[in-house]
Amino acid sequence: MVEFGGLGLALVLNADLFGKKNRQFRMVFSGVIWAVLDELHQSFVPGRDSSFQDIFADTVGLFVAVWFFSRAFMKVRNRYVT
Repeated sequence: MVEFGGLGLALVLNADLFGKKNRQFRMVFSGVIWAVLDELHQSFVPGRDSSFQDIFADTVGLFVAVWFFSRAFMKVRNRYVT
């Protein structure tokens, strides 16, 4: 969850890449695709396992981070852009 929380922060910091419409949805969707690809990759690495629980945990961490950092940065931006 923590690693994908970091990914969520990186996505929010680069939010302009996702357009203006449905920005948070696009950020979370791209992160979920990354989580699925990461688990697929882990299935080929000896000693690692992949599971839907990992995808779920990654998605939760990503969703919480995108939600939290989007709100936090919006409050900071609104404070200084008056």
